[in-house]
Amino acid sequence: VSVLDMADSYLTLQTKGMQVEPRVISRILQGDSVVVDDRPKTNRVLEQPVAEKVDFALQQVVDQGSGAAAAIPQAQVRGKTGTTDSYGDAWFVGFTSKLTTAVWMGYPQGQSTPLLNVHGVAKVSGGSLPAQIFQRYMSKASPADDAPPEKAPDLAGNPLAPLDSVSYSSSAPVTPPPTAPSPAVTPTPTPDTGGWLDSRHED
Repeated sequence: VSVLDMADSYLTLQTKGMQVEPRVISRILQGDSVVVDDRPKTNRVLEQPVAEKVDFALQQVVDQGSGAAAAIPQAQVRGKTGTTDSYGDAWFVGFTSKLTTAVWMGYPQGQSTPLLNVHGVAKVSGGSLPAQIFQRYMSKASPADDAPPEKAPDLAGNPLAPLDSVSYSSSAPVTPPPTAPSPAVTPTPTPDTGGWLDSRHED
């Protein structure tokens, strides 16, 4: 299961049962003209009352369960931690009313290398570093629950600082802001966070 698959699956819960086909680009504009309009189609795959029950259960994971580290001040987070056998992979996937995000940590060579003793964390579970990465990202990226809908968060002028005492790699290069301190030296092999992928919809 890919990180994109997980983000898309949880988006179905966020939209109360409407599956949204993943897209990298929704529209391309040239001036006032629409050059490409490839906004995703939606399809009901889950009854709304069922999705609402799952929504409530996922709130409890963050409010009083293993996902407490993922809570953000401006919005109610629903989500789920995940840890494979022998700590081969660690996940946190969740959403607010405006944004869905999936975070994965693991080694590129697979689950045969466990996530042990990673930057002071003896055994990395979904509720530890993945939930913290989710929290740091969503604190910047997710609008407040009562904010008007927006097409995308503006992160260009406010880049994310690295997690405190945690260095991470991603499938895409991460350039810290000029004023940020240099990241700590990471021992080899380095667990890959897989970056983060988010899915959003327009109300």
